[in-house]
Amino acid sequence: MLPIARALFEEHSVSRAAEKLGMSQPAVSRALSRMRETFGDPLFVKSRRGVEPTAKALVLVQCACAVLSKVQTDLFAQLDFNPATYDGVFSISTTEAAEFWIWPKIISHLRQLSPYSQYRLLRLSTSSIPHELENGRIDLALGFFPTLHGGNNLFHQGVLRVRPICLLRADHPIRGKKLTMKQFQRLEHIVVDSPDRNLVVDHALAHHKIRRKIALVASGYACLVPIISTSDLVVTVSLGLGARLAATAPNLRMIEPPIDFPPVLVAQYWHRRFHKDVRSQWLRSVVRQVLADQPEEWERRK
Repeated sequence: MLPIARALFEEHSVSRAAEKLGMSQPAVSRALSRMRETFGDPLFVKSRRGVEPTAKALVLVQCACAVLSKVQTDLFAQLDFNPATYDGVFSISTTEAAEFWIWPKIISHLRQLSPYSQYRLLRLSTSSIPHELENGRIDLALGFFPTLHGGNNLFHQGVLRVRPICLLRADHPIRGKKLTMKQFQRLEHIVVDSPDRNLVVDHALAHHKIRRKIALVASGYACLVPIISTSDLVVTVSLGLGARLAATAPNLRMIEPPIDFPPVLVAQYWHRRFHKDVRSQWLRSVVRQVLADQPEEWERRK
């Protein structure tokens, strides 16, 4: 209705307004009748110039012009999205482990391409992610979220496969490049019981009927370096996280587990509503490209 009110105001004629809008004259007349009924006012009355707006129509047209101008401006701003000058906020739900080893390189790359943007990394419960993606409060979810596959009107794209690795202190009495089954079962383990816990490891151990001696259940990954570096404990984490921790803490070293655990799929998720959104498309493409350029050893280390 708003474009019709503006066209009638500008053209002073139902027929010319219809031509301008690419509509038939009867269709514009019917729309005018509905507007008159809605607002309880004639809105446009006949005059020597054609049709003239009433006082209420002038208010309506003023509001219509403001609304239509904002819609047009915001729409074309989206279509002309320029990451180099964009100064808005990108919000991403991720995991604690991903913050350690995935996001440093992604953030570095994003800031090179879009230096005025602000980036917010959030840790949301997996159950709340679909709703937050749908209402646009977050733009993307990135991490190991297998329960998000299928349904919820979400798209997902696998961006990285990473297999598990074990971490020991550098001077641990166990040497070599790979743990034996006996060593793995004899060692005392740390298990990180966080929302992004790698249940693939638990399932693989159960499948092979392997039981771990669990000495510590931690709520997150921040404690791993100080605890492992001063004890004989071992932890099984993703290779990417293990490599990051070992690189920043020389008193840690990686060692192969006794069995080949299946790789974990790290994926990015977004809602169907924003599938064609140019801003969302740009963010997803950067994440995909950065992770595609990561070392192959994150997936397979021999």
